[in-house]
Amino acid sequence: MAATAEQSAVINHRGSPLLIPAVPGSGKTFSMCQRCVSLLREGVNPERILVMMFNVSAREDFTRRLSVETKKHNVSMPEVQTFHAFGMKLCKAMERKGMLPTYRLEDKSWVFTKMAKAALVMANESLNDDDKIELEHSNVEALLAHIEFVKNEFKEISKQALPEIEEGYVYAIKHFEDMRHEARLRSFTDLIYDPAVKIASDEAIQQWVGNRYDHMIGDEAQDMNQLQIMLMTWIAGSRAEVCIVGDEDQSVYAWRGGRPEYMVHLFEKQFPNCKRLPLTATFRYGHQVALMANHVISKNQLRTEKLCLPQSNRDTKVEFYRTGQVKDGQHVADAIQKWTASGRRHSETVVLVREYSHTVSIEAELLNRNIPYKIVGASPFFERKEALSIRGLLSLVKGGFAQILDIESRKAMIKALLSVPTSYLKSELIDQLADQHYPTAASFLNALKSLLSSKQIGQSAKQLLNKKINAIEFALRVGSNGKASLFLRSYIDEIDLKAALLKESAKYESAIAKYYTISQIVELADSSKVPTQEMLFFLDGLKVRYDEMSNTDPVLITSAHRSKGLEWPHVILPFLSEGTFPAYDLDEGISADEMESERRLFFVAITRCTDLLSLIHPTDPVLETRAKGGTHILPEFSQYNASRFLYESNMAFSMFIADHIQRGTDQATISQLVSKMDPNQAQLLKTYLQRYFA
Repeated sequence: MAATAEQSAVINHRGSPLLIPAVPGSGKTFSMCQRCVSLLREGVNPERILVMMFNVSAREDFTRRLSVETKKHNVSMPEVQTFHAFGMKLCKAMERKGMLPTYRLEDKSWVFTKMAKAALVMANESLNDDDKIELEHSNVEALLAHIEFVKNEFKEISKQALPEIEEGYVYAIKHFEDMRHEARLRSFTDLIYDPAVKIASDEAIQQWVGNRYDHMIGDEAQDMNQLQIMLMTWIAGSRAEVCIVGDEDQSVYAWRGGRPEYMVHLFEKQFPNCKRLPLTATFRYGHQVALMANHVISKNQLRTEKLCLPQSNRDTKVEFYRTGQVKDGQHVADAIQKWTASGRRHSETVVLVREYSHTVSIEAELLNRNIPYKIVGASPFFERKEALSIRGLLSLVKGGFAQILDIESRKAMIKALLSVPTSYLKSELIDQLADQHYPTAASFLNALKSLLSSKQIGQSAKQLLNKKINAIEFALRVGSNGKASLFLRSYIDEIDLKAALLKESAKYESAIAKYYTISQIVELADSSKVPTQEMLFFLDGLKVRYDEMSNTDPVLITSAHRSKGLEWPHVILPFLSEGTFPAYDLDEGISADEMESERRLFFVAITRCTDLLSLIHPTDPVLETRAKGGTHILPEFSQYNASRFLYESNMAFSMFIADHIQRGTDQATISQLVSKMDPNQAQLLKTYLQRYFA
């Protein structure tokens, strides 16, 4: 493959730091590989080149491709590392030098969860009664999230440096770190954090760490957090020529501390004489997707102006499915069957969801039509804790848990029923309860009732447990002989499931995802018209079919977040409604920064396809009218149902102009068509045409 002019500029640049904004499918990995090979062929010692990749899969892919190129040109491989792998290497080197004490890497999350709970207890000793933090699971999760934030942002652990964090949590962070150091443990984040703390405080160590490399290349720079940025800076020292590649428009890991600002302006501030060489030509998709993606992402403010332009003659099509009487899951199956009817394979299709809770109706419909699928990043819906809690409830209807012959399945259902929503029972107690058979619903309920007078659990746990007992009893009385959907709704309403999940979860999104999974199972029961007595058998049957089909050329279902850096011939994006994608509480609204993050995620999702993009959205007359008029100005909130991103994509005119380009219509004719549009709406199209035909 010959390099383009843009890629050649990146490969051959020397003499100053280099910033490479790379649009989706622009060949950034090819360019980085060729830059490494070019340096090696010039005689740069491979030991003086360091390539930093964002994760293990990216490192493996890059190493494989670079290995082919280095063998072809008879040069040695340079060092290719992930941040965490490099951090571990650095920790060991600093331990040998006596710069760091020797610690053990701890990969069991429960160890740090237990430590966080103890830290909250210690923090409460310093607080007034009104300020004490309840020892709920959500607050333990919140503390762990705060710890990750502080470390990834490389913040000082003080109230002055952390005004956004409650004082009690700041105390708890300090206690947590004291306990971690006393136990001599490191998490994966600490592999970078511990060396960074030492390097920042000792100039001699900074000099020892830095200036070991002549060239550094950093991938996915838009997802680097402050801790990773600082590490790269120290390693580079004053000697290394630093080259970073990424795209602020694809920064979708904000919760990990990803900083799109690094690509926008911070890198150039850090390295004032840096050169910016963008890669704007995509080899992945055609003009329809390119124009829609350009229109959408142009609405973001935290970015640099750049247009993605197709380099090849690929004619990527975009099709729309509108939900109404036909639901998203059915349309997903329709799109897949249409694809395979044209002679293509199931495994060429991916379904990208905003949240895994959205997969329930999709999975059920695929199983119903015998379409093989495999879900990556989550369990199939019927094996998730939320679904297991429902299966446990349904087992009580069928006469108890003794009928479930598989011991592990029985235990999982009992544990899930006791945990969703939580009753704040200790895990040891839940394990003890799950070890029993319970041949009837009464025997299970009696076991729970016995705990209400026990000293094994606290008062708040007793209140929650009593509420769960009452909800189960109420559901059994109301709906056990009727429709499964009625039975399940009676339980959900009685337990006040949504409020309970919101209270126990540190993040609103996490609670809503759990609630949505269960509500989708209820909708599945409703649409399938399954009696309560048969619902458990129905769900078990889905599991059997999944196990039989998941290894047979399956459709892939995964999240939009996990899709970054990947591509498929056919991409399906369902549930494109306002509030679902972009995801936010319609009553509470969403901040401008959060909306930009959602828009970047949508941009990533629609730019994964090579041949076909299938978009599924609710029927929206306003969207149809606006599309025909060639406008992507968003109407008043109450006037639309479909995702705002479909409005912003200017989808009808994007497709109209793309078709003309694809058919070979001359520039003058297309420009004349564009000139008839509203000038404010036509500017991006005009710029796109000028650059494409240049």
